[in-house]
Amino acid sequence: MNSKKLLLHTCCAPCIGYVYEALQEKFSVSAFFYNPNIMPMEEHRIRYAELMSYSKIRGFELITEIPDFKGWVYSIKNLRYLGEGTERCWRCYELRLEKTFKKAIELNFDIVATTLSISPHKNSSKINEIGEILSKKYGVDFYSSDFKKNDGVKKSVDISKKNSFYRQNYCGCIYSKLEKDPNSRWSQKAREFRIKNLSDIKSDNDLSNILSSREIDLHHFHPSDTKLIMEKFLDNALENKYKTVKIIHGKGKSVKKRQVYDILKSHPSVIIFNNDSTNWGATIVTLKV
Repeated sequence: MNSKKLLLHTCCAPCIGYVYEALQEKFSVSAFFYNPNIMPMEEHRIRYAELMSYSKIRGFELITEIPDFKGWVYSIKNLRYLGEGTERCWRCYELRLEKTFKKAIELNFDIVATTLSISPHKNSSKINEIGEILSKKYGVDFYSSDFKKNDGVKKSVDISKKNSFYRQNYCGCIYSKLEKDPNSRWSQKAREFRIKNLSDIKSDNDLSNILSSREIDLHHFHPSDTKLIMEKFLDNALENKYKTVKIIHGKGKSVKKRQVYDILKSHPSVIIFNNDSTNWGATIVTLKV
């Protein structure tokens, strides 16, 4: 029998399926359902009920705590318009993981882990960074991981299909639900907010300085703003007669990388573009000036 006790934060049955199977070979795993971000209440009830049912089938302990919905809303309110994949999500990761570490101390667990990184829409590096910081703060080990790797997503989907799990079409918070419709009033308001406040939220420099440089890091911007930011950045580069510029978008098959390539392929002033040889998460663009 595995001696080390691991407390696994999770938000739903589809997320825990593959992750539990991978971890239970090494640890004695208990699940922890604490997700004050999941709204509306009916969604929260559905996910909890299904997870509870699955825990009985697979025989793992499911620990819960009454979610502080108001506390979550208050903590996120100044970030609510930033969109998915931004500081709003990172703050949400932190709130849920910190509660998991506190519960691990209370119940004498050795290690904390989370199923968050199984999602292809979640930033695994940021999740692990937050986990490691909290690990040092609370003196409990954190299991750093990217469960998407090694066909993790496919295996997770296969387990979900086998068990006929309910699969939600949004992360969980009401903001991500509203943002599913890019034409909704919420999405429009969010875009207006981000464009207006980019310099205040993302950088000490004003936006014009960011866009007028030879290099831009798109990690600082929401994917829905990529087209607008890229157009302004390239216009400024041409105005400043830059022959080459650098665009940092992320490695692999990131959404922003695909967006950047689509824009560059059709831009009349782009001669050629290639991966940066020193950073595969960036692209070097040669311009016609």
